[in-house]
Amino acid sequence: MGEPEDYWTEVRDRWSRVVSAVDNSGAGHPGGGRVSIAETTRRPTGDIIPVLVAGQRGVGKSALYQALLGDNGYIRRRDEDHVPHRLVLGAGRRQAHVTLVVSPGQTAGGDYSSGDVDKWDAMLKPPNHPTGVIYVAAAGYDEPWDPREVNVLEERRQRRQNELRRQVEARLWEQWQASLDGTPTEEERRDRAEQIAREVDEAIPSPSEQLWAQNRNVELEHFSRFCQNLLPCWVDNPAAKDLWLVLAVTKADLYWTDQLGQVEEYYLPGADGEPTSDFQRQLVTLIRAFGHRNRPRLAVLPVAGRRQDYRFIPGVGEKQAMFDDMKFAAVQRSLRTTVGEFCGLGS
Repeated sequence: MGEPEDYWTEVRDRWSRVVSAVDNSGAGHPGGGRVSIAETTRRPTGDIIPVLVAGQRGVGKSALYQALLGDNGYIRRRDEDHVPHRLVLGAGRRQAHVTLVVSPGQTAGGDYSSGDVDKWDAMLKPPNHPTGVIYVAAAGYDEPWDPREVNVLEERRQRRQNELRRQVEARLWEQWQASLDGTPTEEERRDRAEQIAREVDEAIPSPSEQLWAQNRNVELEHFSRFCQNLLPCWVDNPAAKDLWLVLAVTKADLYWTDQLGQVEEYYLPGADGEPTSDFQRQLVTLIRAFGHRNRPRLAVLPVAGRRQDYRFIPGVGEKQAMFDDMKFAAVQRSLRTTVGEFCGLGS
C-alpha cells in the first residue's frame, strides 16, 4: 500500500472512473462485465475468501447481491439468519472462490429508529473474520418496509421540521429586536412578521431534503456501530490479512443527475484523507486505525442494485429512476470488476 495521500487519491480515482464509465455508456462500451460472478456447488480448488455484505435495513442489500450475479429481476427474499452463498468469480482463466453472507435486515424496534443491530457476530469474531466487506449505503433513499414505519418516520420528520422552524423564527425575531432603536409600531410588527415567515420558508430545507438527511443520520449511526465491531476483528486479529472494503453507495439511478456531487462530498474523502462530513470522518477513522501499513484496500463506488422509482409519501422523497440499460450495466460492471480485483483477479 502506498503513502496515505496515494491511498485516498486511488480511492477517488476509482470513483471518477465509474462516473466516466456511466456518463460515456453507449459510446461503444460493452454491455457485459469482464468479471463474472455466479453461485456454485463445486468444491473450491484453492483458498476460500469470506465476504460479508452489511448495511442499514431497507438500503437494498438483497438487490445488490443479485446485481453481483447479474440477476436484476425479482428480488428473492433472504432467510432470517446468515446463509452462506458459495460463489465462483472468473476473469479469463483465473478464478476465485468466495463464501458470501448477506446480513439480514434488522427486526425493527417499536419506534423503527434503528432496530436490532445486524447479526454480525458469526463473521466478526476471530477467527471467523471476513476478508472482504461490502457495506451498502443508500444516500438517504432507504426503503421503508411497511406503512407503520412510513408513518413513524414522517411524524419524526415533521417534529424536527416544526422545531427547526421555531428556532429559525425565534432567532430572526431576536435579531430584529436587537437592531431597533425604539419600540416598533403594530404596522412595523405585521410587516416584519410577513417578512420573517418568508425568510423561514427559505431557510428550511425541503421535506425531501429533511427525509434524506434523517435517513443518513440513522445510516451513520449504523455504520459507526459496524465499524466498532469490525475494528477488533480486523485490526487486533493477527490472522486478518488481504483485507478489503467496498462502500457501495447504492440508488445511483435516483441521485445521478442532480445529487451526484452532494453524494460524493458526503461519502468520499478528499485526496488528502481529511474528512469534511460525519460519514467521511467515521470512514477515515476506521482506515487510520491500521496506521500507514496493512491498510485494507478501499473502494467507494456509486452503484445500483435495481432500477426503481422512489416514493416515500406523495410530495416527499419522490424521485424517478434515471438509468437506461447501458448506464445500469456500467455501474454493475464496475462493482463486479472491483470485487474481482480485490479477490485477486487483477485490475
